[in-house]
Amino acid sequence: ERRQNLGWHQQPCSRKEIKNPTKNIPRSVIISVSIVTVFYLLVNVSYFMVLTPREIISSAAVSVTWANQVMPSFAWILPICVAVSVFGALNSGIFMLGRLNYAGGREGHMPAILSMLNVHYLTLAPAMILSTTIASILVILSDLLSLTNYFGFSGQLLIGLTCTSLIVLRYKEPNLHRPFK
Repeated sequence: ERRQNLGWHQQPCSRKEIKNPTKNIPRSVIISVSIVTVFYLLVNVSYFMVLTPREIISSAAVSVTWANQVMPSFAWILPICVAVSVFGALNSGIFMLGRLNYAGGREGHMPAILSMLNVHYLTLAPAMILSTTIASILVILSDLLSLTNYFGFSGQLLIGLTCTSLIVLRYKEPNLHRPFK
């Protein structure tokens, strides 16, 4: 079975590539969100057990301060873990954006060229080229901090609007087919 390292809100975009998506996507979302929640709680409890409130407030990076106290000889590993995590998030974001452009081209919401696949590898070449071009332009025209703030705000806004639209559709269109419940 093919497995992807995706964010919970990005998994439905890979529906066509997952075996038995109506069963596996909700299962993977529930399992992954549960694991992350437990991990997040455990990490925060460990911060509060090791650090004082003053150290937490004054620290620029609480995890590094914690690591310097708990395992000083291995504190260098945390920035590497953060880099790997950021790389994974970017990877899943790139995966999702290519699929969204491809689906938009296939459904007629964007130019049809975006729905074309590479002949040899069956990859979403035009859709990925568009995503890469837009990302490159944004990086060139802006500084990284502004771009990060813009992307974070717009991403959270879109997730909020999507959740709101699902609730509205649940009441306005109760008989619509819903592959995920």
